Amino acid sequence: MENIKWTPRKVFVYGFSSLGVLMFILWLSLFLPLSKEINTQFLKSEAFRVAKEYIQADSVLIEKIGRIEEFGTRIGGSLNPNSNANLSFKVYGEKGSERVRCRLEVNEEGVWLVESLEY
Repeated sequence: MENIKWTPRKVFVYGFSSLGVLMFILWLSLFLPLSKEINTQFLKSEAFRVAKEYIQADSVLIEKIGRIEEFGTRIGGSLNPNSNANLSFKVYGEKGSERVRCRLEVNEEGVWLVESLEY
């Protein structure tokens, strides 16, 4: 192995490369727990519960993927309590799976209602 000649440029490049790796590790250590917490809030929400009930009664989707066996736990979208939600998640059935997008709104009585369902 030959000796590396440490020029100011190499010190700068290696220093910032190391700093970049450390920043990425720090970002992961902060983002992953936050991401998991946000997903947990979706899973426990009244909007998600209403969406699941609606989907379980959707005969077209059931015809397409078979009897629903489970719902995916990785949920994307937005959730505004007491207002609206746009949820995206996978639904698994006997014959396959489908990603669904469900839009919900809260009515004047505070009840979540499905406005649209796409798959």
